[in-house]
Amino acid sequence: MYSTEFQSEKGQCLIEMDDDGQDITVKIDGEEGTLSLKMGLEPYHFRITNLSLDNMRRMGIGRRCLQFHKEIFAAPITAASPYGQHQLADGSHLTGDGLPFISQMRDERLVCKHQDELNED
Repeated sequence: MYSTEFQSEKGQCLIEMDDDGQDITVKIDGEEGTLSLKMGLEPYHFRITNLSLDNMRRMGIGRRCLQFHKEIFAAPITAASPYGQHQLADGSHLTGDGLPFISQMRDERLVCKHQDELNED
């Protein structure tokens, strides 16, 4: 288990990540949120499959979770295309605030913009 603390505008939060990097839990002010990733092997990377940080939006917590993940695993992170209109079987389709969040994370290069970036990181 890996953990770090992060000071957000809502207060001190605890970010915990399991040993395989697929489940991240955030605890702040009695609330809990999760971010789930699925490991891919060819090439080695992680794909975001669930963003459940609903009451923790726009505070830098999601960004810090992805930064922490990259610090530990040094692997590319991918997310679903913003252009898909259907639900994906692995739950990785983007909805609501997930669309602008992933777009921003792609701009900051925390999430790959294109599939061919998997071999660059």
